Amino acid sequence: MAGSGIAQLWNGTTPDEQRNNTTATLLASAARTATTNSPDQVNHNARGVIVTLDVTVTPNNAETITVAIQLKDSASGKYLTISAFTALTASVLGASPTTETYAFTFYPGAVETAATAKHEVQGLPLPRTWRVAVTHSSTGSWTYSVAAAYIL
Repeated sequence: MAGSGIAQLWNGTTPDEQRNNTTATLLASAARTATTNSPDQVNHNARGVIVTLDVTVTPNNAETITVAIQLKDSASGKYLTISAFTALTASVLGASPTTETYAFTFYPGAVETAATAKHEVQGLPLPRTWRVAVTHSSTGSWTYSVAAAYIL
């Protein structure tokens, strides 16, 4: 609202309120047996995000899950994977991990790393409309949640 004293940024169509670092639950903890996508996320003014994956149950075999960031094309509505992080293997985690939490940082100019100490970094900017895709290699049951922390 013009003149309200609230900082606003133009998004190309309308003004958005300027936001600070914020957090969101993208996928609540649940058992899943197939690839799962989060709902679309709208990035108002963050440059990057830290996505956390909290795994509490695995199928305890050679199956894997992979976390990816997908851009939504505003013209076609199609999704494009712009970064996929290292696959996590159930046999490495065990059937009932005490809770294994992984962090995936997506931030422009960050020094890219391979998965180290449950953290991986990609040096890319966060798009306006995006989602997380958790790809399952097979039909075993995994229980996990996914959250996001926007970074200005």
